[in-house]
Amino acid sequence: MTDAFSPDFEIRSPKRDEAQAIAELIAAYSRVVLGEVVFDLANVLGDWETPGFDLNRDARVVAIPDGSLVDYEIVYQVQSNGLISTDGYVHPNHVGQGIGTHLLQWAEARAREHVPEFEPDLNVSLKAGFSSNDEFAYLLLESMGYRAVRHYWNMVIEMTETPAKPAWPDGITIRSFNLEHDNHQVWSVVSEAFREHWGMAPISFEQWVANETEEIEPTLSFLAIAGDEVAGLSLCKFHMDNGKILWLGVRPQWRKLGLGMALLKRSFAEFYHRGKTKVELRVDAQNLTGATRLYERAGMRVTQRFDIYSKELRGGRVTW
Repeated sequence: MTDAFSPDFEIRSPKRDEAQAIAELIAAYSRVVLGEVVFDLANVLGDWETPGFDLNRDARVVAIPDGSLVDYEIVYQVQSNGLISTDGYVHPNHVGQGIGTHLLQWAEARAREHVPEFEPDLNVSLKAGFSSNDEFAYLLLESMGYRAVRHYWNMVIEMTETPAKPAWPDGITIRSFNLEHDNHQVWSVVSEAFREHWGMAPISFEQWVANETEEIEPTLSFLAIAGDEVAGLSLCKFHMDNGKILWLGVRPQWRKLGLGMALLKRSFAEFYHRGKTKVELRVDAQNLTGATRLYERAGMRVTQRFDIYSKELRGGRVTW
């Protein structure tokens, strides 16, 4: 292999009918780096449907002469707090050919186009997340001036028997999430429960509806009710033939009463009842609410570590 980017390689916007090829490229990367496939066609299409996303401007692929795609990069999640995200995948057979460097340079240039959209005194940074197994990503990002800012864990439970029944705090009832009637209150609870999480930007109700609720499966999601308000929630979906917890949150005044554990066990039981014995979630390893300890007590274990690196595009007030 050579570090020189071949002039025979073509960098261009992806075509909409290449979504499956992109999913297969990501799967090839995942099998080698993660040991499993964690991203599928639905994820690719879901990113493309994000409000404000422009396929022609916000994504790039590298095609080799036979037409195969060997790299994919996307710029997404332009958050009001000044954080912009990029994500990229190089096919394992083409690592070390300068492909990742070219696409990351493109991502930086695209992200810089967003800088004038932010308040003049706000820090604007580009962040990229990758598996701790990916030694090439470390070398690339560090060589281009990125620094480590956060670590996330993928945690999993594999159930071999019916989960224990949850113990609900006094005054709490439980019911399924009704998208039509509960969405506004659920958005309010998520905004409050996750307000202090690293990198979390305020999200309007319109953004919540457009960006988040489509992923949630209401029949797999539960609300803990105290009087006429939602005290906590577990919002879930099926993913890659497993269960996935997207949001597990408890409002501050209802914490340290066992409500988080009860919601977690209720979700485990529902997935088990549906024939899914493996349930996963992703959590900030430095979570301030003690979520990682909660998940460990519930029988979950860390299976992957993902590192977040960032590069400052413009100095200023940091709000993330």
